[in-house]
Amino acid sequence: MNPNPFFFFGSADHHRDLLSRPQEESKIQQFVKNAAKVRIQGDRRVGKTTLLRKSLHRIPHLYVDFSAVKTPEGCVDRFNASLHSSKWGADLLNTSIKLGALGEFGISIQKPSFQNDPFIGLEVLLNQVESSKIEAVVIDEFQDILSLPDPNAWLWRLRSIIQNHSKTAYFFTGSIQSALHSLLDGNKAAFHKQTIQLQIDPISLEQLGPWIKRKLQKSDYTLEEGVLTYIWEMTSGITGDIQKVFYYLWDLQPKEKKISRPTIEQTLFTILQADHDSNLRIIRSLTGSQVSVARAIARFPQEKLYSSKIKSESRIHNQGTIKVAIDALQKKGIFIESKSGNLRFDDPFFKILMAHYTV
Repeated sequence: MNPNPFFFFGSADHHRDLLSRPQEESKIQQFVKNAAKVRIQGDRRVGKTTLLRKSLHRIPHLYVDFSAVKTPEGCVDRFNASLHSSKWGADLLNTSIKLGALGEFGISIQKPSFQNDPFIGLEVLLNQVESSKIEAVVIDEFQDILSLPDPNAWLWRLRSIIQNHSKTAYFFTGSIQSALHSLLDGNKAAFHKQTIQLQIDPISLEQLGPWIKRKLQKSDYTLEEGVLTYIWEMTSGITGDIQKVFYYLWDLQPKEKKISRPTIEQTLFTILQADHDSNLRIIRSLTGSQVSVARAIARFPQEKLYSSKIKSESRIHNQGTIKVAIDALQKKGIFIESKSGNLRFDDPFFKILMAHYTV
C-alpha cells in the first residue's frame, strides 16, 4: 500500500503535497517585502501554520513556538531553539553570534543585568536578526505569553524593539483567537493598530475536493456521492479535521475501493478509540452541569442555546445555570465562536462522543 498522503498533526514541510492558497501566499510574501507586522487570524486547524511554512519556505525566516511558555527565560529559550533548528539561524550563529557570557543563548556580550533581566538577551538577538539575512520571524501560539508573570510589560518591551525594525517581518499566530486579538489589537494592547490582520478562512470544498480525490487515487480509492459533503459539514470545513478523517481512513485499508458512509462511520469509531484517553480527561475535568449542557447541544446542534429542547435534554431548566455552563465550556476551549458569531464544538469528534455519551 502507498504511504499515507494525509497528515493532521506535525511538521507541514514543503516536501508534502500541500494545497495551494495562491492569494494568501502572495500576500504573505508581500508582507515580508514590506517588513510588516502581521496578526494571522483564523480557527484552529484551518491551516495557518501550514500556509506560513509553505509561503516562507524559500525565504530566510525563523519559526518560534511559544506553546506553554511560562517565563521570560522560556521565551529566550524558544528563540534559541529556533536558531539552532533553522539553517538560517545556524548561519547567524556561525557568523554574527559567538558563544560567550550568555551560555547556551550564545551572544558574546558582557551585561551582568542579564541574569536578572532575560529580555536583554532577546533584545540583542532580535537586533542581530534585523541586521542578518533573515527576513521574517514567525511566533506561533503567541497568546501563551499570557502565562508570563507580567505579560503586558513583556509586550511593551517587545514592541519597543521590533517597531524600529525595517528589514524584518513579524507574523503572530495562535490557536486561541480571542486571546491573540486582545493581546495584539485590544484598545490597551501594546500593539494596538500596529499589526495588519490577515484572515485565514477554511479552504472551499470546490478547492479541497479535487485535492483529496487526487490523493485517494494513489490507491485507487473513490468517494461515493455525497460522502465528501458529509465530512465537510461534520467538520465545519476545517482542513485539519478533514485530513484527520482521511488519515485514519487510509490506515484502515478498507476492502471496498469506493468509500461510503459506513466506511466513514468506521473511521470515526477508530478516531474516538485513538482519542479515548484525552477525551476522558476532558470529561473528567467538567462539572455535571457542563457535561449535561455539552451533551444536549451535541445532540441538538440546530437548537437555540436556551431553547426548551436544550433545557429538557440537559435536565437544567434554569437559563442562568445553562449560561454559566456554556461560558465555562467556552473558556475551556470546548466551545468556540464561529465567524458568524455562533458557538460550536471546537473538536467535531468530541462532539460526536458527547452526543452518544451516557452517565
